[in-house]
Amino acid sequence: MRNCSTKKIGYSSENSAISALLEAHQKSNFNTNSGPQNIYKCSICEQYHLTSRKPSHPVLKQNATSMSERTQNDIQRWSNKFKNIK
Repeated sequence: MRNCSTKKIGYSSENSAISALLEAHQKSNFNTNSGPQNIYKCSICEQYHLTSRKPSHPVLKQNATSMSERTQNDIQRWSNKFKNIK
């Protein structure tokens, strides 16, 4: 990961940029349509950067579905725990 003259963080591979995209969404809990949405290869530094421009990367759509399922599972798990506290 090196910095570019564009002042954006540069990722050496597409996979590392995708990982950073997912990590940004997981850490900051962005809504589906906010935060970084995709990656692109920079013509200046030849590295990959994150962008807030659409279209959203397909991995975000997959991740949103799996996060929704995990959230529902967490809700159910906590509900069951609270029922047992009585």
